[in-house]
Amino acid sequence: MVIHKTWSGIFLMLFVLFHTPSRAQKALEGYLAIQQQDEIARYQTAIKGFSGLIYDETKTNFYAVSDYGKIYKIDQKGNILERLYKKGGDLEGITIDPIKGDIYVVDEQQMKVKKYNKDTKKLDSYLKIKIPNLKRNKGLEAIAFGQDTLYIGNQFAPKRIFKYAIKTNSLTSFDLDYVGYLSDLFYDSTDHTLWIANSKGQKIYQYALNGKLLYEQDIPFVQKAEALTVDRKNKILWIGCDYTGILHQVKLKKEDQHDR
Repeated sequence: MVIHKTWSGIFLMLFVLFHTPSRAQKALEGYLAIQQQDEIARYQTAIKGFSGLIYDETKTNFYAVSDYGKIYKIDQKGNILERLYKKGGDLEGITIDPIKGDIYVVDEQQMKVKKYNKDTKKLDSYLKIKIPNLKRNKGLEAIAFGQDTLYIGNQFAPKRIFKYAIKTNSLTSFDLDYVGYLSDLFYDSTDHTLWIANSKGQKIYQYALNGKLLYEQDIPFVQKAEALTVDRKNKILWIGCDYTGILHQVKLKKEDQHDR
């Protein structure tokens, strides 16, 4: 009886620690960041369920989404500048057409890509993705815009990237082979590659558009990385944590040719 109670208490403590955005979680992230010496800064946001991140039109601020159905504009210190949308949905990723300024999001529950209507302040249905026998809560998790194409990521079983060509309305896909969750995507226009956040594996990957792995970096100090934007010029990974709502500013270790 005593042993049973002890283990029940330990299980309850671990459940609370890792499933509630608490001071303990934030302290753990801070401790791990110091140990790794990889982070530049950490900024607390007021975003509950921080699940997607992309630069705005000026590339000085960000658009961010919450899986509680909200879209925000935030600055680089995590301060909320504007609330664009707050009418619900399981929003898991966000991207923008940098030329037209069109904003797209993915709704995991509805398995849809939606387009933000700046006039009505609503989300218009844009594209439906169908995956047979999909596991619950393991659906669309990420989206990125690049070269008139939407790259749409499915989280798990399958870990699949859909490529939707906007002009031709054509949809293709390829699967990735790695351990973890496909939690966010970022299209890198500097070399036309895709960056992926793996929340379960606590890693960041860089892939070629054909699915070839090019680079990976550990991020053990981010408990649930579900938002990612990459600044190659300044060698920074901007990472949002779904558990704590913290915006992490992390050093990118990858060496490019001009660094040598």
